[in-house]
Amino acid sequence: MHFLPESIWKAFHDFIYPLISSKEVERERDDSLNVLTAFRRAYEENNNISFSGDLRQFLRDSMLGLLFAGRDTTSTCLTWLFWLISTNPSAQTKIREEIERELHVKEGENWRFFGIEESAS
Repeated sequence: MHFLPESIWKAFHDFIYPLISSKEVERERDDSLNVLTAFRRAYEENNNISFSGDLRQFLRDSMLGLLFAGRDTTSTCLTWLFWLISTNPSAQTKIREEIERELHVKEGENWRFFGIEESAS
């Protein structure tokens, strides 16, 4: 028994299965970095020990968990983002330069808070 109507499940399946299929086709390009590739690698590295279904089911269920657990995934993504930035000084420098450029911060100038008008646009 599902807690969502069948039409929602159909829409999710219509969305996720083409993505899974396109990623399975790209298996040769193992250098790509995306969520589906990471889950596929985890599935294959664990030799399907902790999951009884096939790869498509595993990927579908993993993506469903990410979509429904938005709060937790957002905090996890932000944690990873800040960790990755902290371990990559060149990316940190580029991000800081872009922020300074977009906020029009001049050399030696103090940072400022956004005003109401700026945050609304």
